[in-house]
Amino acid sequence: DEVSLVRDELGIAQTKLSDALLALQQEWDDRKILESQLAERDDDIRLVRLDLRAEIVQMIAVKDELAKAKKTLKQELEDRMGLESRLKHAELAVEEELARRKSLENLLNERKDGIVPCLSSPSCGSSTLQRVRDIDVIPKPAKRRRSRVVSSSSESSGRRRAGKEVKHQLEQKALSLELATTRAKLADTELALKEELQHGRSLVMECTKLEEKLSMEEARRTSIEADSEETRKRADDLATRLQATVSYLAKEREQKQLAEKKLIDIQLQKRSASHGACWQYEMDGYWHPFSPEGNEQMQQAYLAYCEDPQNSRCASIVAGGVERIVDFLEMKQTNAGTRKTRPIHINTGAPMQWESAPAALLRQRDDLRSFYVEVKDASLLEVFNRLLWSTGHAWDVSTGCSHMKTATVKSVHRIENYQLWQRYQARLHTMREDQAKYNLHITPAALDLDGREAVMADSQHRLDCGAPLACEVDEKILLHGTSWSNADSIVMHGFDHRTCRRGMYGDGVYFAGAACKSHQYSCGVHSGKASLCKCERTLIIARVALGDAYYASGTRYGERRPPNRTGAAGTHGSVVVNPGAVVGHHMPAQVHQEFVIFDREQAYPAFVVQYLP
Repeated sequence: DEVSLVRDELGIAQTKLSDALLALQQEWDDRKILESQLAERDDDIRLVRLDLRAEIVQMIAVKDELAKAKKTLKQELEDRMGLESRLKHAELAVEEELARRKSLENLLNERKDGIVPCLSSPSCGSSTLQRVRDIDVIPKPAKRRRSRVVSSSSESSGRRRAGKEVKHQLEQKALSLELATTRAKLADTELALKEELQHGRSLVMECTKLEEKLSMEEARRTSIEADSEETRKRADDLATRLQATVSYLAKEREQKQLAEKKLIDIQLQKRSASHGACWQYEMDGYWHPFSPEGNEQMQQAYLAYCEDPQNSRCASIVAGGVERIVDFLEMKQTNAGTRKTRPIHINTGAPMQWESAPAALLRQRDDLRSFYVEVKDASLLEVFNRLLWSTGHAWDVSTGCSHMKTATVKSVHRIENYQLWQRYQARLHTMREDQAKYNLHITPAALDLDGREAVMADSQHRLDCGAPLACEVDEKILLHGTSWSNADSIVMHGFDHRTCRRGMYGDGVYFAGAACKSHQYSCGVHSGKASLCKCERTLIIARVALGDAYYASGTRYGERRPPNRTGAAGTHGSVVVNPGAVVGHHMPAQVHQEFVIFDREQAYPAFVVQYLP
């Protein structure tokens, strides 16, 4: 029933809400994990930056040390160059001294050995010979003195030469010692220079390694920053999804609240399981429904009263632990404990203009005569005449519809089939629930598209029998032509699409907004075209719930249900065909407006009109 449907809907909503909450919790956990990962990444980046700073400081220190080593090496090179220059100068001085000594030795040898050869030589001049002769002729004392002088001068010159030689030897030894010392220093300097070069190379290699390590750390830092950026993007996306989930949960919660409110309303309006009547009691000027338990007891007691008014006038009703004594003749209830009395009445849910009493409606059987109630209201009969005369193309004398201008209404009966009405109302409730469940937006179908006057639109509220049309499911007053025998079956059991003929827009029940279109099907031997038969015709004025209609642009032969909805579950409520070009139509264009339903409970026969064309 309706309450079960709504409860199922609430269960579905609760399941969706639970799933959404689980998804939200999962999203929240994922966000926490991402935040922790992001924090770890930030810590790694911080540590890497600290390591980089330490490496940079170390690298700067190494570079400073390398600069100092280069400076020291440069100074050592300059010292070495100075020593080499001094060494060269010393070697040149030694060579010059050796050359001078050699020249002196040569000169001395020449002086030693040069006297005798000079005397014997023919080239020695007369002066030399004369000096020798002079020596020979010198007196002996003079010779002795002269010889002593010569010998002393030769001794002194020998001593001078020996002193010079000793001095020269000492100088040569000093130069040799200085040269050896200089060479030793130069060797030490070369060794130190090699060590400095080796140390410099090691420093350069270490610096290169540090630079490579620094590059690797930079690449790692870049990778970590990229991962962190990706993690931040994921966190932002997660926050967006979380916000969307929160919004979705808010909508689901709102829909759940609406569904709960709807369930409460339906429970307050719940009819009894047998016929749908609702018993109410008056309190503080308002009518309140009985509980389902009390309503069912009231229903059974009232049916017993209708069968035997004398013996079943009063009944004891116990609901919610409270006993009440009900008097159906006076329509009052009395609290057995407090003796407080309240008025009661039954709400059958039937249209206000129905003439059948509640007792008659509740006791209806399959008696065809009890369903027909003749309409004698002249103003209402005038509405039916206008439907026949002015809908569709009755104004166009060039068409077969023009004969409807002379149609005569013979009789009109209002159909008061309570069980059929309750089934129709139950279907309306289901369509409302379907609309709320799938959040459907229904656009009301336009009427009188195949006519010149707004006759059908103006007649809607006049033919609702005091029960306003349900605009939320696009309920309309429409026309259905049939034979008299079929009309009786429809009045008793309702429209049955399973017995309908094969139609151009599906195997359903067809309705029209123009009497001239329905007239084609109002004869028992009709061919689907305008018949020239002058027999009495039957036209059913029906309440039809179109719901979210599908507007056909092509034929739908053999289809047994409306097309599926786009963007929502389930099928459309009906099929509507407007005048105009239709793909697959045997004519250039659709002339009349047609409405097709595929659920037998989706229409109710409100009136049966008998007329002569």
